[in-house]
Amino acid sequence: MRTPDIQKMVNDMTTNLKNKWSFYRHAAYLKNQGWTEEQYQDYNDPDRNQRASRIKDYYHGYAHIVVFESSQGDPWTRFGTWIDSYHAIEEWCKENCKDKWRTDIHRVIKDYWGNWEMNDIGGSDALFFVFKDVNDAFMFKLKWGGG
Repeated sequence: MRTPDIQKMVNDMTTNLKNKWSFYRHAAYLKNQGWTEEQYQDYNDPDRNQRASRIKDYYHGYAHIVVFESSQGDPWTRFGTWIDSYHAIEEWCKENCKDKWRTDIHRVIKDYWGNWEMNDIGGSDALFFVFKDVNDAFMFKLKWGGG
C-alpha cells in the first residue's frame, strides 16, 4: 500500500466516526427534548423569526399567508370536530403541497393598517397556514377557503 492510500483510509474512517458521533448527539438531543425529527425541523425553521412581533416578519420566508380567524363555518363543519378538520387539512397539505409550508396558531390583533401583530394580552386566536409556493397557496384556498 502506498502512503496516500493509507492517508485516505484514515481520513475516511475519521469522517465516518465524526458522522456517527454527530448522529448520536442529535438523536440524544431529540430524545432529551421529547421531539421527533419533524418537530425539531419545525422548531428550527430558518424561514421563521420567533422574535418577530408582526406575522409578516414572523413568516419572513413564506410569501403566502392564509388566515382562519374562526372555527365556525366551512371548512370546520365538514368533519365531526374542529380537530378532525384541522388534521384533514394538515394531511391534505402533506400530500399535495410541492414546496415548504407550515401551520401555527397565534394570538394576534390587527393594527390600524390591517397587519397582523402578535398580542398575547388583548388579541384573539387565529390559525395561520403559510406557503412558499403561490400554486400551493392557490390550491389550498380553492380546497379549504380562508382569508
